[in-house]
Amino acid sequence: MRLQGRLGLRHRPRRMPTLWSAGRGLAIRAGYSLTFQPGAQQGTVSVTRRRVQLTLNVEIYDQKQSRIAVQRTGMVVDGEYAPPQEAQGRKLALNKLVSDIVRRSAIPMVNRLRNESGKGGWAAWCGC
Repeated sequence: MRLQGRLGLRHRPRRMPTLWSAGRGLAIRAGYSLTFQPGAQQGTVSVTRRRVQLTLNVEIYDQKQSRIAVQRTGMVVDGEYAPPQEAQGRKLALNKLVSDIVRRSAIPMVNRLRNESGKGGWAAWCGC
């Protein structure tokens, strides 16, 4: 899932955008057990829900201003899944990451850029 889809923006080649983002994964921790139930054999336990946790650094760079507009280090997001569907848990965690960036960083930044440029709508972000 891309921010442009979440914000209703259009794609532009990397050499032209007003803003671009980069991220680096620091850690993936999978397999945290969340819920259990008795196993088929006496004295055993089955894990029914697990959690995966992703730790990342994210930067959004303002190319027009030649500066980092948003920098978030050590962001931690998690996703729950039913074993053995760890990929589903990672996908959920990444969706949470996008939502967090949009809610905490992108929307306030778009509003600031809109005010600075005098353009309405999302034009300030996409350079329209």
